[in-house]
Amino acid sequence: MGDICGVYNGYPKSTGIDYGLYVAKVIHHDLAIGNVSAWQWWLGVDTYNYSDGLVYINDPSGGYNLDAMKTDGIVSDSKQLWCMGNFSRFVRPGMIRVAASLSTVANDVAAASSQMITAYNDKANKKLVIVIINDETTSKKFSLDPSVSLQNNKVTTYTTDLTNNLSKSVMNSNAIVLPAKSVVTIIANYK
Repeated sequence: MGDICGVYNGYPKSTGIDYGLYVAKVIHHDLAIGNVSAWQWWLGVDTYNYSDGLVYINDPSGGYNLDAMKTDGIVSDSKQLWCMGNFSRFVRPGMIRVAASLSTVANDVAAASSQMITAYNDKANKKLVIVIINDETTSKKFSLDPSVSLQNNKVTTYTTDLTNNLSKSVMNSNAIVLPAKSVVTIIANYK
């Protein structure tokens, strides 16, 4: 187990999409390359100016007065919460990670600065969950392999980017949009 917040300059807190993508990339590499079977975040709610929380609480003035936080305060989320959610909300116990690749990405090293993909099969519910991280500054298009026999050729996507937090859309399986600097979870029900 390791601590990742210090690697991304843990102080002051970073709650934007770049840190969220960093967290998503760590999760991706731990699952896809490290082959871990579980992934946890240490601190859910933080009252300090440090990048180790998923949700932050500040006093009413936006500061860090713990006594003032006992009766009032400001609660804010972070992109690391939402990017982690692209995995944790949809990749569930009992799913099996399956091989997945992108034809436009040569290897894991190239993927680290472009697009990364992992896929998980839920045989009991005939559901495929695919998580794609697009670390590029331009949007990309993605199509599922046509050999995958989907119900109605539609997929549900959940997107986290600069302005969206797990925003749900329904798309054709051959026209999936990966916005710039985003994490997109694709839910595909197969026959």
